[in-house]
Amino acid sequence: MDCIDWYQDDYKLINYWSTKKIEILGWHHLNGEQAIIAALNEYSITASVKVYPFLRGLHQGKTVGRMRFHIGFWVQTIIHVMHSLLLMGYGVDAEGTPYYIGKGCWGVDRWMNDYIRVLRDVLSYFIDIEGNVYWRPLVEAN
Repeated sequence: MDCIDWYQDDYKLINYWSTKKIEILGWHHLNGEQAIIAALNEYSITASVKVYPFLRGLHQGKTVGRMRFHIGFWVQTIIHVMHSLLLMGYGVDAEGTPYYIGKGCWGVDRWMNDYIRVLRDVLSYFIDIEGNVYWRPLVEAN
């Protein structure tokens, strides 16, 4: 899920995706952490993230608990802010804190090599990701 800035004149990969096609084979609602982890063992999954109003000011390195939010791009809807995040893995740090590994379109300068660690419990409590995670296997279309 790389974000290509196709407004930059000097960027050589302008419209790189225009010749590539993918096919979505279907989707499944994933309810709960175990279902999300089971899906992550097979595929990357996309998550729609519902961002509550008090989280809008938490960006560019501000901290909630032990989680660092690096939120720089918003899709504003009438009721609330939504954003998508590609979950690519999960783990537990040296202190025993469980996290997901995510990737988005906020820019490589804001993240750890274009990826972010998101606390599993904070994500499910503050951002309501467990009710909005969908498994979408993607394949290249013929």
